[in-house]
Amino acid sequence: MLNNRDDYFLNIKLLGLIFSIYVYINCGGFQSSIIIGLLCFIIINIALYYLENIKIKLCLSAMSFCISYGLGIKYNSIFFILIPFTFFDIGILINIKLIYSFIGSILFITMIPKDIVMNYLLFAIFYYIAAKILINKVSKIDKIWKENLMLREKIDKYTKEVEKEKNYSKQIIYTTKLEERNKLSKEMHDKIGHTIASSLMHLEATKVVIDKDKDEAKNMINTTIQVLREGMDDIRKTLKIIKPSEEQLGINRVKSIMDDAFSHNSYGYTFNHSGNIDKLTYSHWKCIINNLMEGITNIKKHSTGNSVSLNIEVLNKIVRVSIKDNGDGAVNIKKSIGLKAMEERVIDLGGNISFNGEDGFTIIMILPLS
Repeated sequence: MLNNRDDYFLNIKLLGLIFSIYVYINCGGFQSSIIIGLLCFIIINIALYYLENIKIKLCLSAMSFCISYGLGIKYNSIFFILIPFTFFDIGILINIKLIYSFIGSILFITMIPKDIVMNYLLFAIFYYIAAKILINKVSKIDKIWKENLMLREKIDKYTKEVEKEKNYSKQIIYTTKLEERNKLSKEMHDKIGHTIASSLMHLEATKVVIDKDKDEAKNMINTTIQVLREGMDDIRKTLKIIKPSEEQLGINRVKSIMDDAFSHNSYGYTFNHSGNIDKLTYSHWKCIINNLMEGITNIKKHSTGNSVSLNIEVLNKIVRVSIKDNGDGAVNIKKSIGLKAMEERVIDLGGNISFNGEDGFTIIMILPLS
């Protein structure tokens, strides 16, 4: 398969050589000694496109010129039509404009017999036009290839940067968690430590006076109880501050699941919620999240669509959850183990679930609010 400029140039040369041999044979008087010259011409021109050294390639081009000229002088003037190829080869090697090589080959007409001038001129023009087209074509291909290479390098670079940012984000999250734990540990230590230490001191003092002054001991015990109550209240306040709401846990978990499932493939997704999300309890979120994961698994396995939508509507006494894709759907829906498990989770909460395959595949859950 032809895949670069040298392949095309070599094939054009071979066409010129075949034409020359054809004309030579038709003229009669074939001499076997010409075979050596033709083989040398072929070998030199093939080697010309495999070697890298410019000086050696220039020497080979000069040898190709001499062989073409010699074949024209000794055997048949038709072989002079191979000479323009050499002019163009040398021009490309020394990096001059193609038109100058063409002019050089035209000026050489004065050195060849008049009977071959027309054929020589036609081949020189043909080779110039072909070379011009091929060089332009190859230049465009090289430009596109270089652009693709640059884009690939940029993609690799950005991919590495994204991975680096991900790792950095993970490190920040991990560091933040450690700092939060350390802060929590310090606060708990200060509050609990102070409370316990103070309570122990009161209890130790109570042991000393309990037999001598029961009223004083009773007061000290009451003081200890009060200190412990205050300590417990402080601990509850601290835990309340650091504990995220069930709404935040639920919504963020749902977003995380949807993002992990669809951000790295051709699927698109939407997530909408309305109403007072605070009404949803841990049990509601657990059911919604587990059924969402099961629904996503089914969609990835069976759906022909490319988009998924999740809607959570919190009403007065119920919450309505719908999971829908934009695929072809199904007329008859057979409840697999996964769909049955989804049904059981909803029933356990006193709700109901339905599956519809008319317009894509839709899962609708109705859950009661306590």
